[in-house]
Amino acid sequence: VRVEHGDDGATVLDNGRLRVTVEATGLVTSMVDLAAGRELVPAGTALGRYELLTDEPFQWDAWDIQRDAFLTASGLDSSEVTGVDTAADGSATVTVKAAAQGVGIATRITLRPGAGSLDFAADVDWHTEEQFLKVDVPVAVQALNAQYECQYGIVERPIQKNTRSDEAKFESCTHRFVRVSDPSYAVSVANASTYGSDVAPIQGTAPAGAGRGTMIRLSLLSAPLYPDPRTDQGRHSFAWSVVADAGMPETLAEASRLNAPVLDGVPAIEPLVRLEDTEGVPVLDWVKVTDDGSGDLIVRIYEAAGGAAKATLAVCGELEGASVREVTVLEEDGLDADLTRAFAADGPQPAQGARLTLAPFQLATLRIGR
Repeated sequence: VRVEHGDDGATVLDNGRLRVTVEATGLVTSMVDLAAGRELVPAGTALGRYELLTDEPFQWDAWDIQRDAFLTASGLDSSEVTGVDTAADGSATVTVKAAAQGVGIATRITLRPGAGSLDFAADVDWHTEEQFLKVDVPVAVQALNAQYECQYGIVERPIQKNTRSDEAKFESCTHRFVRVSDPSYAVSVANASTYGSDVAPIQGTAPAGAGRGTMIRLSLLSAPLYPDPRTDQGRHSFAWSVVADAGMPETLAEASRLNAPVLDGVPAIEPLVRLEDTEGVPVLDWVKVTDDGSGDLIVRIYEAAGGAAKATLAVCGELEGASVREVTVLEEDGLDADLTRAFAADGPQPAQGARLTLAPFQLATLRIGR
């Protein structure tokens, strides 16, 4: 990753796919997708700006978020770059410190070689009361809806609030990512576990030099007083990633990278099961032994994008000659007759080369036995 320092204190990171500008204040004012020739940060906005909101719900202090709190947002008192480093793998990291009364945040902004995403990692020292911490991730994409990951699928919420029902959806649960897309381009924000997020349109005013897009704000911490006045007090760590040209496969891959632990010192082995010749967005989510102690293998596969999907099952050499059949989520035979099947034929069949067909958001549990 090439690192350049400007006379104004800005730092420019370039890995050949993305060019990122981090100002002396620690805010990212530009993120350019070089292949698409597209600026991803709307003019007049910045990635990585932290906001504090007054958090005083009418009731259920530790669980509710009051809509009025969104009118009280203010940026942290101070923010500045404290260092720029290059790692052995070629990654470049800009370290930023931000602070307000009772709040200290150390952020690392990292661009990896060849990566199509920009990584943020934050360590927060949190000692405040009745405050709500969010971080701004504005993207230069105009869309009607935002897509949020839920368990084995996605849900959509309106970005522009036109009805009371829309307005009631001001904060949405965000499992591993939120994604916004227009007909030609998409950006997603993958996270390594946050409370949720909110989205709003950035209207932009051309005469003032402000750009249009969508404001995504990840919810990081709150500080309720009831029932436990010490809730969330202390140190916390968060991570999120802004993904450029974010098709659903790329978004899922980035979400997995952030959330799946990397185990050092484990022998490199051939995957037990793989999906080949895929069409659509099928995801191999779980591989585990059965709960009944038989030694059979359970594989869970789902369709992640809301469309039809197909894939061919491939197994490792140790499972040569194994058979596969579809079972219930409790790993038992006897699928309900009303459920859509992943295999065209019922009963066991050779696992190697078995062809799967999945309906939108369909979850299939497969049992492989030798």
